Amino acid sequence: DAVEVQKQPGEKTVFAGMEEMPIDAAKLARSVSTDSMVGRMVSGKSNSSEPLCSPQSPKHPLEEKAPRAVATMRFIRVDVLTKLEAPILRCQDLPDDCFGVMRACDKLIAISHGWRFQMHPDPYGVEIQPMTELLQALQDVYRDSGVELYAFLDYTAIPQRPFRLSQAERTEEEQDIFQEALLHLDAVFLHADHFVHLDVPVDLPEDEGEVYNQSSVQSSSIELRQVGPNLQCIQPFPFDNLLAVNGEAVSSVATAERLLAQSALAEVTLERHKYGLPNVVDCSDRGWIYLERFITMVVVAMLKEENFEDTVTTNSVETFQEIHAGAQFLRQAAQKDARFQRSSAVFANSGSKAPSALQQAFAEFEDCLKVKRFSAASVDKSLNPALRAVSTLAGARDSSSEEDEEALLPSPSDVEIVTQSMCSLVRHLALHWESEQEFRQARSRLAQKVEDYVLVWNCFSPGFMQRIQEQMWLDPMLMVLLLLVPVAGILLVMSLPYARPDAGFAANWLHIFIAYPLGCTVIYMSCPLVVEMYLHAKLPYRCKILWPIVAGAISSIPMPVVVMLTGVYPVPFATVTTGPFSFNVSLPLLWLFLPQAIRSRPQAKKRFLFVVLVMISLSFIFFLVYPMLNVWLKSGDGLAHCIIVAFTFLGARLAFEAVNLYTMRNVSAD
Repeated sequence: DAVEVQKQPGEKTVFAGMEEMPIDAAKLARSVSTDSMVGRMVSGKSNSSEPLCSPQSPKHPLEEKAPRAVATMRFIRVDVLTKLEAPILRCQDLPDDCFGVMRACDKLIAISHGWRFQMHPDPYGVEIQPMTELLQALQDVYRDSGVELYAFLDYTAIPQRPFRLSQAERTEEEQDIFQEALLHLDAVFLHADHFVHLDVPVDLPEDEGEVYNQSSVQSSSIELRQVGPNLQCIQPFPFDNLLAVNGEAVSSVATAERLLAQSALAEVTLERHKYGLPNVVDCSDRGWIYLERFITMVVVAMLKEENFEDTVTTNSVETFQEIHAGAQFLRQAAQKDARFQRSSAVFANSGSKAPSALQQAFAEFEDCLKVKRFSAASVDKSLNPALRAVSTLAGARDSSSEEDEEALLPSPSDVEIVTQSMCSLVRHLALHWESEQEFRQARSRLAQKVEDYVLVWNCFSPGFMQRIQEQMWLDPMLMVLLLLVPVAGILLVMSLPYARPDAGFAANWLHIFIAYPLGCTVIYMSCPLVVEMYLHAKLPYRCKILWPIVAGAISSIPMPVVVMLTGVYPVPFATVTTGPFSFNVSLPLLWLFLPQAIRSRPQAKKRFLFVVLVMISLSFIFFLVYPMLNVWLKSGDGLAHCIIVAFTFLGARLAFEAVNLYTMRNVSAD
């Protein structure tokens, strides 16, 4: 059962010990196509043993558990992002109305992509089309639902440095926001509702890296900065690398300044980089991208397998398979721990809080991170040595650990930042996987229920219908008959003409002696069908035919008495005055019509009593509520009335489904 990882340098990671996972080619094609029906649900994530936030929280999980992430980042509206043209403007250059404040019901889409250049991730717009197509697929899912979609795209979420000569540098306030926001990037992915992973090959322009000479340049106008081993020019040749001054090679700012100070004019040799140093490392080999994919795997592993395609979308088949395999790997490790925990008292009493299989699985991911690559040094880390490597992980930190003290050291590298983020996340998840998984699934179920009940008004919720259909055993035609018989009886009664109610007995004898009893007889034909369902037994024809006739005759007794005493034929309130009496007398009489073999069953009396109580309760509700509702609907008007009717309908449907699900557990789905 040991969980192993098999990998060779430069090869795709293969998780050993994981069950073979067949991936439906058609589903995979849909997920990576522009027509993918991605996402209906998800999210939330926690940082401790407590759930991230209650499913009923009025705030989005990101704001609930990582408020500083919301305070330091801006989340762009998806309808705006899909209309932006290349090169996309910096966060601080976009109008305020491009952003918004997320509500609890809104969805956050975390976008993972690779930066092509040091100063701008995608200046030529090669990622815009695939990103827009994937986002538009999500927009189609939530169209007309009232849900707002917001996206986290790092370049539009955090203040950035200029990529053009005419742009202003970040202000001191923007610099502080940037430095703090870096500490919350992982929290954004932990709390995202959907994930978009872009993997577009890097294709550099022809003049990228071209070496050229520039003569008679004023030495005083040249501004330089050290970016790793590169000497980058800020002015007057923005982002180009300075290679030599007056024919002498330079590799440091001090050397370049000494040579430039020797003359007012200088001849310089430069390497062209219009948007800064390029990054040609493949996305699958980048450390930052791997961290984002790992967090996505964690989030998806906490959900059910069938939710994967609704949560993750990508333009790359390889990326899709990598995240799917990693999520399944973690899910299987967690399931193995759960099985072991249930079956082994030794494990429960050992004092160990970290499931062993998950620990091994996480260790394999940490090993994978060690072979990932990181590109040229960041300008921000070069110029801001106070930048910390502390990762909030939505607050999931063990403040007393020595690792956290080491994480406060200045000038961390990308490797240190990503490694620290993953290690902190792994420590937290190893201890609190079950609580995090329970909340994630609870939020998923809540989102699905909201969609089922609020967005679908033309039928019962899909989950309810599925459970009913799976447990039914009667012929569907009998179910149709059960629905049509009462309707036929009501229509039969209403089809015959009747006089004014105050015309009395003589004018309404046709209804009193024929129409009403005959209609009741037809309606009562549905009762044996209901009893059949609850008793799981086929009833003889004396129950299905003879008993309804007897019950209809009984129903004809109280009606003439009421009419003769009052002089009024109480249409349409006959059900209120005579229905309860005849129905409640006739239904128990059905027990005597049942065969002895059925009545002698162990649970027969209990089930039949349940049937009687349920049908009597429902009949009283119908006899009392229906006339009142009829009068109320006739007397009401206006918007307020429509809203009340809508909520009445929704409440009635919720109550109906709840009662029926309870009934299914006690009797049958039919």
